[in-house]
Amino acid sequence: MIVPICQMAITVPQVGDSFGLQFVKATLVKKFTVVSSKSLAHLDGKISVLGSDHSGEDWTPCYHTARFPHAHTMVLEISCSPAPNLPKGLAHNIKIQFVQALEKSVEVCGMEVGGMNL
Repeated sequence: MIVPICQMAITVPQVGDSFGLQFVKATLVKKFTVVSSKSLAHLDGKISVLGSDHSGEDWTPCYHTARFPHAHTMVLEISCSPAPNLPKGLAHNIKIQFVQALEKSVEVCGMEVGGMNL
């Protein structure tokens, strides 16, 4: 049995705080799954999804919808707009940014993007 190692923010996320992934090459991102040992449903409506090119300097908003098939799982269906140096849907960096301050910390045990489980 594999026991996931969870990373919990020490502080409560505020507006502008974020977490995400950086890819080695531009990657088509359609679905981003976040898993926790705690409920993630309280994140609904409190996040935005952004993508960027390799430099990570200019971030482009990505349209997203969130589903919560299990209380501890958030599945984001993502569609990123074209950006300088990136065709539509591709990103070198994806971040989930808080647009509203939370009341408690967030714990991330794993993520899945394009068949890669982290």
